[in-house]
Amino acid sequence: MQIRLATEADADAILELHVRSIREICARDYTPEQIEAWAGPKKPAHYLEPIRSSRIFVAENADRIAGFGDYHATKNEICAIYVHPEFVGQGIGRALFRKITGELKARGFAQAELDASLTSVGFYEAMGCRKIEVSQ
Repeated sequence: MQIRLATEADADAILELHVRSIREICARDYTPEQIEAWAGPKKPAHYLEPIRSSRIFVAENADRIAGFGDYHATKNEICAIYVHPEFVGQGIGRALFRKITGELKARGFAQAELDASLTSVGFYEAMGCRKIEVSQ
């Protein structure tokens, strides 16, 4: 597996991964209506600004994008970490988390904030994060 900054050419693959992850992995914690409201409006163009700002990392496995992570360094925030359903459980999420937190530490941040989905709470807790607030 290799982690690298995303390029504009990755936008379609990131979209496909993101939507599949939401629809297949997150469906156990959300209603079909919530899933469609979350995944339905996504377009490749939504990823271009963070890609151009060098904020999205992709994890490649066998020449496929197996996961991606997005962060805001100026806001000290982890925006997203998603793994393609076919690659879950292979350490890709952990590697992306470490890469993003390493980037934030290199920019002088000792801690970061994130807004986690219900599905990802256990993952983030396993990575050492702690819950501060729960919202609906």
